Amino acid sequence: MNIPNDLIGCIIGRGGQKINEIRQVSGANIKISNAEDGSSDRKVTITGSPECIGLAQYLISTRLVQQSCFIYPIQYR
Repeated sequence: MNIPNDLIGCIIGRGGQKINEIRQVSGANIKISNAEDGSSDRKVTITGSPECIGLAQYLISTRLVQQSCFIYPIQYR
């Protein structure tokens, strides 16, 4: 899965705390690529059993939705 550079911090957390928590809870192995020049996304590779992968994807997606509301607030007209 690809995650925007400006949201990757909410997945990694301070000192890797959040990504380690997601790894522990899901049981999946999660690798985050280094930022590439000219790319606005980071590649996140998740491996493990189908159940572990699904749970890791869910946990990451949930954090992204929660965090994106702070970074990209909904505009009301």
